[in-house]
Amino acid sequence: LTVILLECSGNEEFVLPLMLTLMTAKTVGGLFNDDLYHIHIHLKKGVSFLEAEFKSPPRQQDLLAGQIMSDHVIFFRPVEKVGTVVDVLKSCPFLNFPIVDTEDSDLLYGTISSRHYNGRNNKTNNSTF
Repeated sequence: LTVILLECSGNEEFVLPLMLTLMTAKTVGGLFNDDLYHIHIHLKKGVSFLEAEFKSPPRQQDLLAGQIMSDHVIFFRPVEKVGTVVDVLKSCPFLNFPIVDTEDSDLLYGTISSRHYNGRNNKTNNSTF
């Protein structure tokens, strides 16, 4: 907001007063009310919101990721042959697969769900993925 107001005024001498005023207003407003964005999230129905006091089940608090993960991770590359994707999806019971670029120091791009492919496969018989 400070940058927007600075651009509107066009005067760089107002940077420090604007920053101090906005920081003070946010701090004082936060003492009396929740943030406007949090209020709107709670008002909208159907928007999942993870509470700050989320507790994990008692038996799983001492588990480490290595205890439940597989040693052999099945992943896709950013550009993969359709036949390879189909074979992996048919042979694996997993629902999500990481997308890893092995040529760029194992950079993780994200994940893809098998539901994305199944939904696309049902809509079209095209062999592109």
